[in-house]
Amino acid sequence: MLKKSGVVAGALALTALLASVALILADRNVIPYGTTVNDVSVGGLTKAQAMSVLVPAYSSYENTPLVLQQEKTEILATPKELGIEFPVANAVDIAYVSADRPEFVGTFIGKIRALIRGAHIALDAKINDTVFNLYVEENLSRLEHKTRNASLSYNQDIGVFQITAEKSG
Repeated sequence: MLKKSGVVAGALALTALLASVALILADRNVIPYGTTVNDVSVGGLTKAQAMSVLVPAYSSYENTPLVLQQEKTEILATPKELGIEFPVANAVDIAYVSADRPEFVGTFIGKIRALIRGAHIALDAKINDTVFNLYVEENLSRLEHKTRNASLSYNQDIGVFQITAEKSG
């Protein structure tokens, strides 16, 4: 009975080892299965394939007009015109990192974790300040109202103090 338990345990260990090696070999040079970038599945894809999936999605979003509204004035601007960028290549690099780790244990654990629980990479938008400021200066400056603090001044011509009202900006 003890020999049977040992054989079964050995067979299970060998199966687990072979499955681990197969997983690592199958995932070699690709993003680990179970990985998503902003809910877009990129697991099992190479970096180039992941870019070809993500770039068109975010390129179309970059060119979708947004409505900028100030009181009754509306201006349409795309995220690209406003300097909003989506660093897709950076997100793909982060997703690929666990596939590219040199140590066996780290690679194995990362791949198993991604497969079981999923690995979710957030693609955070970045704002190019130079492009944004230029857009505001060229397109939105006409909507700007200068502020003015309330003040008290003496009018010598008529001999009275006058109050100048404040103005919001």
